[in-house]
Amino acid sequence: MAPFVYKKGGLTINNSMYLTHYANVIVNVGVSVEKGDLIKINFSSEHLPLVRELTKEAYKNGAHYVSLDLQDPEIERNRVNYLAEDFLDEFPNTEVQNQLNYAKSGYSMITIKAPTFSNQRDESIERASILTKTKSMAMRPCQTYGMENHNKWYRKKFS
Repeated sequence: MAPFVYKKGGLTINNSMYLTHYANVIVNVGVSVEKGDLIKINFSSEHLPLVRELTKEAYKNGAHYVSLDLQDPEIERNRVNYLAEDFLDEFPNTEVQNQLNYAKSGYSMITIKAPTFSNQRDESIERASILTKTKSMAMRPCQTYGMENHNKWYRKKFS
């Protein structure tokens, strides 16, 4: 696969070089991946090129396994718009237990997020707010465990 290249002011910039360096910093400085580490990367679909580099760097540093969790904005919009009303204020306990199991099994977390802007209708915004609050409350055990620093973690928000 050819690297993404674009021109700015007559200068050709190779984006894959930046991704490689950025991945190197996240893996070596942010999380300090060492031999035998278990890594979980939470990411959106638009971050796949960076995730490929992160995975490569993690395995080069000796990671035992890298687990990937794709969180696609369009799929989330579909959930907001089409989820049955009955389920708006419920979040599956299996999802909470899965996340807690990752943490208790020693996985180091890397989360890459970017804000998603859309022209949602007012009722969609209200539904999204309910879903977000419900998930946040359900995931409290995971958040509490994570804040107790049992595992290494790195979170990057792009703005």
